[in-house]
Amino acid sequence: MLNARTWHRLCLSAYILFPAVVISWSLPRDSPFIWPAALAVLWGFLVAGLGAIQGILLALGKLHLGCPLCDARSLVLGGGRDGTYLECPRCGELRLKIGRLGALRAIRPGSVDDDLAECPASPGSPLLAPKRHWVPFLIIYLPVVASVVAASLIHQFYAFYILIPGFWCYGVGGFILDGLFSGRFSDNGGTVGRRRSPIRFWWGIGIWSLFYLFAAAFPIGYAIQERDKAKVPGMQDLGGRPADRPKE
Repeated sequence: MLNARTWHRLCLSAYILFPAVVISWSLPRDSPFIWPAALAVLWGFLVAGLGAIQGILLALGKLHLGCPLCDARSLVLGGGRDGTYLECPRCGELRLKIGRLGALRAIRPGSVDDDLAECPASPGSPLLAPKRHWVPFLIIYLPVVASVVAASLIHQFYAFYILIPGFWCYGVGGFILDGLFSGRFSDNGGTVGRRRSPIRFWWGIGIWSLFYLFAAAFPIGYAIQERDKAKVPGMQDLGGRPADRPKE
């Protein structure tokens, strides 16, 4: 049985896999550095294989790790964006979260260190956000519809306009609105509350808003690009490659 901190360090060491693969591809076969790169690749795959085994045990409800506080054998209850939950027989329930500089933090729910203690409850699925906030959603989504219509008039309609920005902006727009109205923002980096962590909260809202605006403007930019390509003699309508010239 691995201690939770030991497993965390092993996971951090596996980040050498990608640069090791790049280095091993870049070096000549007779280079003396090819063997350290190959060993790094092997190490990364070993850690990944161990992680796959632990994933199977977690799915079966039989994964145990050593408590990072007392090293007692603890059952892993589950995990998500906000961390991994352990049930320690001595320390009680713990939430393991990656902190600054990759350090592992063991947080007791409801303690002073619990960054989720003051977070509001989740408002529900972001896909239902237009129903919860239909007026502001219309305000931010109508420009997306206008962008698709304008792009179709500038050049022509493409089916992927329904996905980008259609469905994508629909989901992200609801995601942003739920964060603004509830004061709770959750993404791959975890959950933050506006009252406890205002800088992280508004930083996340701002980043996702930029993604939203980029996706909303994408159809117009793509349509202008394709229209300009069509005006160039000898260029295909799509792809920008020279069209086949007729044989003389």
